[in-house]
Amino acid sequence: MSRSRARQPRELAREQRRLARIFGAIVAAVAPTSVAMIACDSVSDPGPQTDASTSTTDADAASPLDAPADVLTDAASCFITATYFDSGIYYDGGDGAIDVGCIYNLPCGLPPTLMSLGCGVYFSDTVDSSLPDAHAFAGCNIAEGSGCTAGSFTPGDNGSVGIICADCLGGGGRRPRGLARLQRVTARTPVGRYFAQMAHEESASVHAFHRMKQELLRFGAPASLVLAAARAEQEEIRHAALMRNHARAFGGMGVPARTKKARRRSLEAMAIENVVEGCVNETFGALLMTWQAQHASSESLRAVFSKIANDEIGHAALSHSVAAWADSQLDARAQIRVKRARARAVAKLQRSRSAYENAAFDDRLAAQIGWPTPTQRSELVQKMLSSLALV
Repeated sequence: MSRSRARQPRELAREQRRLARIFGAIVAAVAPTSVAMIACDSVSDPGPQTDASTSTTDADAASPLDAPADVLTDAASCFITATYFDSGIYYDGGDGAIDVGCIYNLPCGLPPTLMSLGCGVYFSDTVDSSLPDAHAFAGCNIAEGSGCTAGSFTPGDNGSVGIICADCLGGGGRRPRGLARLQRVTARTPVGRYFAQMAHEESASVHAFHRMKQELLRFGAPASLVLAAARAEQEEIRHAALMRNHARAFGGMGVPARTKKARRRSLEAMAIENVVEGCVNETFGALLMTWQAQHASSESLRAVFSKIANDEIGHAALSHSVAAWADSQLDARAQIRVKRARARAVAKLQRSRSAYENAAFDDRLAAQIGWPTPTQRSELVQKMLSSLALV
């Protein structure tokens, strides 16, 4: 084994420690008094729900906005039901086609932070003619027949609407290419829905690291990177099981991720997926989980998020190490294409205010799982990008 390969394990561990220090500094800079406040503001987790959430079939998922109220939940409960889609599905709601990420059924209407203009969904706090962006589009449209009729806002009982959004609530994990459509997620509580979605994301990451392990081996990567990918795969298996358990405890049901058969691809294609899903999305997911480990409302949730955050920082370190190795193997033109893909992912992350605000909906949920405010989230994004020289 060459000296460079022998140094790899230590370099990977050093990169993980570096990211952990950076993330700790970022969290402290954005909310320096938050840790002290947790002890005063902590509340207990609600008890497990005794009734299991209703499972769905692929046929149900094909028409997510038509499900009867007794399948979703009692409309008066205001529990939100979500359906998640693979990329490449488009919807034209009058404001231009959007790439559908999620469909949300809101039995009690839009939250106070959002409003409708026609059938488009906009941020209510930006409807001010004195602002340059007086009507900020939230990236969502009210669905035809589910609160929208021929371009007019026509909510149902209790103001119920179905909205189609480009982004979904989640931790920003690694999504493998070919990730299949997720069936509709139903849960008796918002936090149950959150953990069900997290279980799916962690399950998707299992597939992503399994493929990374195989491809690194095929491309002749250092053994330490192959072994680290195999370890990450096992850690994601444990994360998915943990999130499924929490989803059940809060009245939700985690759905395992499915992927389409993977085709053989080039090192450049693998490198592009790695910088997008690993160096940008999963790295921010690790930072977000670090934040949640300090801000979740209960000690038990903070402990869960802390354990996952430590593993995810290691996965982020692996992503950056794989990116450096792949870059050394690619020619100059391929390196430029990889950098452009990373820049597009960075720009999408910077614009993804809607992914947070549209999906959270419930201030109590945000407080319970320790999500940052939109302003704090924006600060976390910018500080991460500048600290890691991603911009």
